[in-house]
Amino acid sequence: MFWTVLARIDGETITGDNWKTLAQNWAVFSGISDGRNADGLITRAQAAAMLMRFAEA
Repeated sequence: MFWTVLARIDGETITGDNWKTLAQNWAVFSGISDGRNADGLITRAQAAAMLMRFAEA
């Protein structure tokens, strides 16, 4: 879900039945995340790291 929020802030259209895969692919392509553990919880440190990468992109 975190990837989806960041992708939508970035202007991406993430909809449909495969929204999770679309957001995951966006995050990997954008260098925000490595895309692993899509169904897992994220830590505060992981969220902060992704936010920093997003802000720097």
